[in-house]
Formats: sequence, structure tokens, C-alpha cells
Amino acid sequence: MLVPAEVNEQTGYRSYTFDQIERAMLITVLRGTGMSVKLVRRALDEPDTANALLHTMTVVSKLVPGPAAGPDQYDWDQADAALRTTLQEAIKTVESCGAVVSGTPWRAPAIETQEQKRQNLTTEGPHWLVKIPITVDDKAALSGAIDVQTFEARTELSIFIPGKSSMAKYGTAISRLAAHPLDGAFIDLSRIRQVLHDDGVETTVAICKLDETG
Repeated sequence: MLVPAEVNEQTGYRSYTFDQIERAMLITVLRGTGMSVKLVRRALDEPDTANALLHTMTVVSKLVPGPAAGPDQYDWDQADAALRTTLQEAIKTVESCGAVVSGTPWRAPAIETQEQKRQNLTTEGPHWLVKIPITVDDKAALSGAIDVQTFEARTELSIFIPGKSSMAKYGTAISRLAAHPLDGAFIDLSRIRQVLHDDGVETTVAICKLDETG
């Protein structure tokens, strides 16, 4: 997608011009959203389509089995272990159906249905859903194998905390996000998600304008 300005025939070293920096940064940002190489190339060739292409993302969703709550406190080690197992199973299912993981997975509270909301309030759970961005030519290929959803683009506020999950870090992330000043808007904690980076967790919340309805 980014053709070098020059390639050294002896070393194979690729050189780029300063004029290409903006294009390289755009490619990085678009790929970071989970956009496929095919769609990134289209966005580069047709800049006016970029916003529309970013509007939605195809994800698969899978319940992470509980429990993760002990008699005295939430067991984050147990929750993370169950999450990793569920994530590996979901990726295996996705790839067996011809789809490709195209972005960084995240977890979100299991509150999408009334049954999930009821179980989420118990110590048995499940309490989390794992979400994986994918690209797939035919969504029907995944039908019945795993829950396929559309994730709508939205404005978010986020904070990254390195290291393992813990209740202290979770509480710190929420309190820092809640304290961030917003002009004519508020954070929607019901739409919180934790993006699962290799070196830590990025907690994000949706930002809603005060005049939004629905």
C-alpha cells in the first residue's frame, strides 16, 4: 500500500520521502481500527469514502464462562484465564470458517440480552463477552458457528493501564474516565469495553452528547 520512493539494490533497504509520512500514518490508523487491507486500499484511493468505511466493523461475539467472583472479591486472574481460553476458541472457529481476525479483540460486559443482564448480577456469571474484529467475504459462512455482529463507530474516551488486570486498575480507569471534563457530553458506562493489548488493557467508554436521544 505504501510504495518506497527508492530501494537499494544491494541491501534491499527501502527509503521513503517526507511526503509519504501522512499516507503511512493514515494506513496505520485505518489498520488499527480493524479495517482490512482491501478496504484500506480503497480508502486511500478514494479518500471521500474513508468515513463511510469506518462507520461499521464486523465482529464476532462469544460469552466468557464464569464464575470469576469469589466470596470476598472478584478474581481477575480467573476471569483473564477464561477470557484467553474463550478468545482462542473463537479465533479457531473464525479461521475455520474462512474469516480473518483484522483487529485487536476486546471484552465487554455481558449485558446484551435480558438473560445476560440477569446472570451478570450473580456470582456465577457469565460477566463478559469477548469481541473480535474480523473480515469475511461471506458472513453466511459463520452462520450458526458463532454470533456475528456489527459494531457501529462511535466517539470514545480511553485510558491505557499496563500490566495485568486487577480491581484497583479497573476502578482507577473508570474513575479517571469519569473525571475527565467533557463539554456538553457524558460518558456511557453501559458501553464500556476493554481492548486487550499485549502489554496491558485499554479501557474505553462511549461519549454521548447531552442532546442525544435513544
